Amino acid sequence: MFILAHKSSQDLELFFTVAWAIWYNRNRTIHEGMCSSPLQVWQMARSSIEDFSDAATTDLSTPRPTLSSCWSPPPPGVFKINVDGASSGLDGTSSIGVIIRDCKGETIALPLQTSSVPLPGRISGTPSIGTRCLACPRFAAHSRDVRK
Repeated sequence: MFILAHKSSQDLELFFTVAWAIWYNRNRTIHEGMCSSPLQVWQMARSSIEDFSDAATTDLSTPRPTLSSCWSPPPPGVFKINVDGASSGLDGTSSIGVIIRDCKGETIALPLQTSSVPLPGRISGTPSIGTRCLACPRFAAHSRDVRK
């Protein structure tokens, strides 16, 4: 109880966040067989504090400019390819989707790949460039089959 009575709110924030990061690392070690180094645990705690501070100081009452984006078709003779991927930290699955459209906006191919092997990407679901690159050979093989 000494720490609660004699430390600043920033010290308490750091203390409890580090304690949580150690507990989280312990659980990952026991349940997933994955252990982070002490430096990684420390960095995760510091990053969590920074993320929380950023979120807590964001003024949500200020209207944000909305970006109007709409899909535009490519010129004739050109195809537009969109690739996206996601991975789940819960069950270890990953998916890649690719869509290819022509100048009329019509779908030429729409392959989807699901794998139980996690692809290189962030656990948050935002695919890395590696995830997107892995989709290209699979897409190319599929699109050749579609066009025959």
